Amino acid sequence: MPVRLMTILLSAFLFTGAVPDCALEPEEVPESTGITDADSGSNPFSIAWISDTQGCAYHKGEYGKIAEWIAENREEFNIRYVVGTGDYVGKGTLSGQWDEFDSFVEGIGDIPNFFVAGNHDIENLEKNPAEALSRMDRITTKIPESQKYKDGIGKYELFSENGMDYIIIGLSYGYWTEEIEWAQGVLAQYPERKGIFLFHNFMAPSGSLLSQAEGWSKS
Repeated sequence: MPVRLMTILLSAFLFTGAVPDCALEPEEVPESTGITDADSGSNPFSIAWISDTQGCAYHKGEYGKIAEWIAENREEFNIRYVVGTGDYVGKGTLSGQWDEFDSFVEGIGDIPNFFVAGNHDIENLEKNPAEALSRMDRITTKIPESQKYKDGIGKYELFSENGMDYIIIGLSYGYWTEEIEWAQGVLAQYPERKGIFLFHNFMAPSGSLLSQAEGWSKS
């Protein structure tokens, strides 16, 4: 039986040397629509998403501003989750940059979160990827060990909102065929849940799949 899904792909494109300038003023944020589903009586909810924000790690206090906005707008936008698809720091070996990102995690308070690592976060992947992956585990809302794969390079979480059941599956930078097969196996266990996938590298700017993602099932 084919897995039926509504899929949201949250994937960051990798541009070598591109560092966002967090010192710039953010674009104007649209006002909440306040739209509700009159038939079901449900309230729309939001998932706040950050990715490739490594530029903020170079500017003290910038991550705190992002966290402050999310916390202040949590109720208005009904923010249910905060997710990240990698590259939170410019160099994963610099503890001071991680301190800046930690301030973001602290600033969002008790909003559930789910972070996967990017190439900048892992850095020296072949030498010690587990260190960066364990950091992702420490800052991510607690996920049972049974829902992780290979030191946390893959992980998933289940949640429900407005009577709908969801599954979040994340693969950190460095995944390949085995990790994709694991994720597809997890997905097959929950065919009735709507899927939200978090990758750092999945599609090229052209829209084609990157080589490590080509094994992803089309079913």
